Amino acid sequence: MRMHTLSSLTLVAVIGLAGSACGGGSDTEVAQAPSEIETALAEYFADPANGTPVTNQTDADCVAKEIVALFGDDTLRELGVSATLVPELDDMGMTDVQVGWVLSGFNNCLDLTAAFQDLMAEDIGDEAAACMVNALGETVINESLRASLANDTSQIENTNDAFGFAASFCGID
Repeated sequence: MRMHTLSSLTLVAVIGLAGSACGGGSDTEVAQAPSEIETALAEYFADPANGTPVTNQTDADCVAKEIVALFGDDTLRELGVSATLVPELDDMGMTDVQVGWVLSGFNNCLDLTAAFQDLMAEDIGDEAAACMVNALGETVINESLRASLANDTSQIENTNDAFGFAASFCGID
């Protein structure tokens, strides 16, 4: 009987050590609930009416989390984001660095080139969209989004020229 008790104590000790080695009981590893700003951003990105390249809730949650991590809630509030309102991204008056942060958030969570191709395919078909993506390349697609976010009219004109050339190359009128 004594041996059975010793084995039970050993088993309890091993389970306890394994639990603490895996972080069991550590308060620092508890997932933090998203802030109201992060939740508002996730809802904004998930809404297709807002014209973002996000196509599902998982990606919307990821982009929102990335942006909050880069900006912080206070800076986002200064840019007009609240629990009930997310302004159009190009109306927020972001600095070039902040626009880069948003672009990083998108790129860290989704394949912008594939998202762009999927969105274009809805209007012009799969083959034409694939041709456009190949003709434009990832750099122009990213720059187009950056220019749009920054409301940079001269760069928007440049990327529009690239889109026109790609459309001509692909036989899209």
